[in-house]
Amino acid sequence: MPIWALDPGSLGSQCYEATHYLLYRQHLNPYALLILWQVGLTGETSLTRFESDPVRLNLLVEKLIADGYGPDHEVIIYEAATLALMPVRADRLALSALPDAALSPVSTLVIPPLPNAPKDAAMREKLDALMA
Repeated sequence: MPIWALDPGSLGSQCYEATHYLLYRQHLNPYALLILWQVGLTGETSLTRFESDPVRLNLLVEKLIADGYGPDHEVIIYEAATLALMPVRADRLALSALPDAALSPVSTLVIPPLPNAPKDAAMREKLDALMA
């Protein structure tokens, strides 16, 4: 699926700055699109380093796995073109490969949603009862 086909309106979306996601307890929905900004600077809190760190990226991977994504879940490193003639970067890789990826301070991590969100049967019954 091309990156432009990921429709945030169909299943929802959530966006966080990557370090903010690490430092705070977020309630992620892995069945919605997730966008993490500045993934190349994940875990950098000193504001003095501007390169990615595989150790910090591994912490990000560990947290994403704990939040429901598998190590083989496909993620996309995205970088928008800044000039009309420049290409867009949209590199696909397994989540577990992220610590070894070439990232820049402007890299964004796009995480497609997991398939088959569980349905809430009790809520469906309540809604159906209202329609009767």
